[in-house]
Amino acid sequence: MEKQKVLIVDDEPKILKLLKSYFEAAGFDAVCADGGLQGLKLFEQNTIALILLDIMLPDFSGEEFCKKIRQVSSVPIIMVTAKVDEESIVRCLNMGADDYISKPFSPRQLIARAQAVLRRADPVQNASLISCGDLTLDIEKRVAVCKGKTIELTRGEYDILSLLMSK
Repeated sequence: MEKQKVLIVDDEPKILKLLKSYFEAAGFDAVCADGGLQGLKLFEQNTIALILLDIMLPDFSGEEFCKKIRQVSSVPIIMVTAKVDEESIVRCLNMGADDYISKPFSPRQLIARAQAVLRRADPVQNASLISCGDLTLDIEKRVAVCKGKTIELTRGEYDILSLLMSK
């Protein structure tokens, strides 16, 4: 099974190195960007499951980065930043961030928050049924039903259909 990929966007090299090592030790694949432009490029080039994002970036703000991502994706975003004022927290959450953690932070707590956000973001993991129009998939039983009739699918066909319907 392919590892989930985390995009870490922060302008502090020590933070990038620390988060990369912790997330990789927790079983993730981590890619790092030291600014918003590089982060957007990496986002476009990779299938990202989660973004860890600093607000204060050298080329443009993490808030702008978050807005750009939200225009094209619902990938979970956790803000990881030194800004601790209530206005910054509320603004980031209202513009689409899924969580907000202040520096300094516990890497273990950040990993746990990331895993919690990813669990909530994965409809296949959290739902036993996925429906689209007349078609319903029972995830636990691996059965497809259309208009009340069971559809015979190969394993590969079911996996593709399940992936498409979950997105």
